[in-house]
Amino acid sequence: MKINKNFSKLPVAGAAMAVIAAIGCIIYGNVYAQYADWAVVLTMLLGGCLLAVYALIPGCVTEWFSLLGTLCTAWGMGLFLVNSYNVWADVWDNLNMYGRLSGDFNFFSSEGGPIPVIVLFILALISVILGVISCFKSRKEAAA
Repeated sequence: MKINKNFSKLPVAGAAMAVIAAIGCIIYGNVYAQYADWAVVLTMLLGGCLLAVYALIPGCVTEWFSLLGTLCTAWGMGLFLVNSYNVWADVWDNLNMYGRLSGDFNFFSSEGGPIPVIVLFILALISVILGVISCFKSRKEAAA
């Protein structure tokens, strides 16, 4: 197995963002147990690993790893968005699923508010965008 010295920077950056998002999902799931979903974490980690292998190891088989890594990360991002519906319902629809901390309306009423969810979603989205761009660039163009 030969490691590419002139590796592509886009899939490596996408892999880093996917791993950071997965670590953030682990932390968020440990703080708020209802959002602990190992399928999200595993698909984001798998996507990050596939993107890193695509960038670092040349070969005809690894040509598809950019697409597979992007799809895995996108699947985890979508699953995370579906799992975070309670946060969006509490914040924007004023549904009171998990109780109020104070008064009639509190922006941060549901499990830490929308800010951690938005940050994790943006990290995963950046990873997916970088993966999609690396799918359409050849390895020689991406390394330059």
